[in-house]
Amino acid sequence: MRRFVSLFIIFFCLPFAFSYGGFMSGEKSLRVVKTEWFDIIFPEKCESTARKIASVADSYYSEISSKLGTEPYQRFPVSITSSIEDLNAFFSPAPYNMICLYDTALDENLDSSEGIESVFYHELTHAVTLNMKSPFWRGLSVMADLFTLPGISLTSFWYEGAAVSFESLGEGGRLNSPFFTQVVAQAKIDGKFPSWRDVTGARDIYPGGSVAYYFGGAFANYLQETYGMEKYGEFWKRAGKSTTLSFCAGVFKKVYGLKMSRAWQDFYDSIEVPSEFGEIDYSLVSRSMSMDVPLSPISTLFLPLFSFGRRIQEKAGGSFQSRA
Repeated sequence: MRRFVSLFIIFFCLPFAFSYGGFMSGEKSLRVVKTEWFDIIFPEKCESTARKIASVADSYYSEISSKLGTEPYQRFPVSITSSIEDLNAFFSPAPYNMICLYDTALDENLDSSEGIESVFYHELTHAVTLNMKSPFWRGLSVMADLFTLPGISLTSFWYEGAAVSFESLGEGGRLNSPFFTQVVAQAKIDGKFPSWRDVTGARDIYPGGSVAYYFGGAFANYLQETYGMEKYGEFWKRAGKSTTLSFCAGVFKKVYGLKMSRAWQDFYDSIEVPSEFGEIDYSLVSRSMSMDVPLSPISTLFLPLFSFGRRIQEKAGGSFQSRA
């Protein structure tokens, strides 16, 4: 009995202990600015950033939702801190939807015309796409927001692809930086173009999980330009209400009417490289690049939970957490 009581006390106290090292740890005199759809939480020293976010948050939410063919339907908390001296941000649905921003100097590797607002736009794209749920799954959100089908059937290749492509629809964003897009073109030039299964975000060799940003962003942009934004929005709606035993490949085929391997080949063919490099046998390239640890269906259940830790560690290629 004593052991049971001791274990109960330990597990009861652990969450409180961890909270002292949390995102807002050390911040004093927290304030809140409310908009129609957001509660923006910040310390006094981050008030300027909070006001910037408050001025664009609702319009960004409406804009992203409109592009994807959905409508705003829920509030989001946005936490801002300057306690971490590194521009970063993340969105997480676990245990509830939240967007967190690090208020510091803009990373020189990022091609952004609007600074922290662009970072927020990236994270908000995550929030919108991962919450395009059927009424049934929306109902489960009463208990926890992590009940989301895209977290089961999709991987960070799709999450980051949507966010990177949307941040780049204007003049800024990573897809408008030749240094960022060169990674994809160089893979084709070098004859080391990965298969779509190799860019899920589980890669453990260079460039690591950043392939989800490079190739995910480029592939999402290709889909939007080739088949239209309406079809792309339909993909996320389908992913949010049902899945198949083949997961992302099955969702993709139901929406686009072709296999992922065929779409990936078409995407590869669309990438322009200098003519002197000639043509490469894509079928050989795909097989030669199957180096990643396969991402099992069960492991995808935990992607929303562990994405924060992964994003903190990955800095290659100007990628950062969920905007990052």
